[in-house]
Amino acid sequence: MSGIVDSPLTFQPTSPFGSRTDTSMGNDSVIECVHNIDTGTVDIYMSYNAATGKSNSRLARPKDGVILQSSSYNGGIIRCRFLRAKSVSGNNLVFDLNHPWHLLMANGEAYTGGLHMHSLAPPPTSSKEKVNLLATDIGGGGQDNTAALRKAHAALMVIGWVFFVSLGKLTARYYKNTWDTKLFELHLWFQIHRTCMVTAWICFVISTIIIIYAVGGWVTSSDAAYTHSIVGIIAVCLGFVQPFIALCRCHPGTSSRPWFNWIHWGVGTVAHILAVVAIFLAIAFLHGNDAMPFYLFCIMGAFILWHVFVEIILEIHACIVYRKQKKTEVQMRPVNQGTFTMTVERPRPKGSAFQKLMMFLYVIVSFILTVIIVVLLMVKWGSTY
Repeated sequence: MSGIVDSPLTFQPTSPFGSRTDTSMGNDSVIECVHNIDTGTVDIYMSYNAATGKSNSRLARPKDGVILQSSSYNGGIIRCRFLRAKSVSGNNLVFDLNHPWHLLMANGEAYTGGLHMHSLAPPPTSSKEKVNLLATDIGGGGQDNTAALRKAHAALMVIGWVFFVSLGKLTARYYKNTWDTKLFELHLWFQIHRTCMVTAWICFVISTIIIIYAVGGWVTSSDAAYTHSIVGIIAVCLGFVQPFIALCRCHPGTSSRPWFNWIHWGVGTVAHILAVVAIFLAIAFLHGNDAMPFYLFCIMGAFILWHVFVEIILEIHACIVYRKQKKTEVQMRPVNQGTFTMTVERPRPKGSAFQKLMMFLYVIVSFILTVIIVVLLMVKWGSTY
């Protein structure tokens, strides 16, 4: 469920027998949209109104079941855009939205750990009828129209960074001497590398535009979503400049080429690592809010282990091949025999068949894991919100 509120929002339960609705305060699940005057930030919390005593207290885990998408404070109006989980297992103080509830709206002052008595001018307002929150976008005028955008953002990031960048890096590092074939006058390994990286670049640039539009700007909260956005935007910025760095590639053999190689490799590696960290942060954050099953975290971890395993195998293989070729290396030169010249062809690099097999296995397994992650994001994300 999505919502936009300008003051604390409560879900008011019906009477035990269901014959009449109690629309007064007490025994309420509360979503707080709070402006901190010291820091200037706006954040969101879950709390509970006691059934008696007119007291409110923050939950032990005040972020349980709620994700702040964006917030602002302007002209005395506090605004929060958020996602609310349909239910939170093991926490009865976060009411199950699979059932209809009455809504109460109120505003007032907050302090560290809870709310003061709400204002009576204007007085709190209550919905006259029970509201089916699964079919209503609170304050948004209908269904959540950003859910598909957020899923597209996640899917594009996973496809770009997890599959294409990983494959592109692997090809550039271990497959330069595997194929003699050229495609459009360029080595096959380079065409694979460039295609993967350009595809990934398009994916994460479009994905970044989508999420900025979906959340209405920059995430300003202080929770894990903010950490994800910071790490993610750094990765995107580094990835964004990579093709422009590649355009500055100098000719092999020049004195500047080692500098280019190290810069291009370093920027790409840091971007890749940060992107993977950002994806893990997003999955962990969603799991912590019961929006994503834990096994998605495990599947993403399985991909990382698979990628590291393949790199280690290819690195060991490259060292073995290098030592063998170094022992048997002979200098190739034209051999004059009478009136004609015979040139000895360069032999195919040893071990290329094994490299091709590893490439085949890597593409198949990585593709399957990527598809599983994307499908789970499409199906599971939103099933609890």
